[in-house]
Amino acid sequence: MEGRLEGKIESAKKFIPRLQIEERWDATMEEFDYDADKAKAFLEENNIEY
Repeated sequence: MEGRLEGKIESAKKFIPRLQIEERWDATMEEFDYDADKAKAFLEENNIEY
């Protein structure tokens, strides 16, 4: 399961920054099964503006 999550995170790192800022939060929430804490942590850890 952990390998699957790591793959999901790597994929998100590639496509989320390419989205318009307005779309990043929604896309990140969807990727992290609507867990706001995980979504926020991901965006901040990867210096992705949202």
